[in-house]
Amino acid sequence: MSDNSCKGCGVKGPSRRLPTVRNAEILKMYVSDNSLRKISSRLNKSVKTIALHKSSSTDKLGLCNDVGSYRYCCTMGRISYTA
Repeated sequence: MSDNSCKGCGVKGPSRRLPTVRNAEILKMYVSDNSLRKISSRLNKSVKTIALHKSSSTDKLGLCNDVGSYRYCCTMGRISYTA
């Protein structure tokens, strides 16, 4: 068993692959408070396709939940934090 599992922090460790440009775009849209349905409508793709892109990007970045995704995007400057 590997130690590459999430322990509640939202991060499980990155894979050796980088997300594609489309994966990163969808993750950024998602953490910017867009639903999968809204993103699919905007990009003219199915919700299932958008969910697959989101899942692929989080897997490649080693993120295990939406909190981890949000933290990653804030840390990397992909989105700005507004409270």
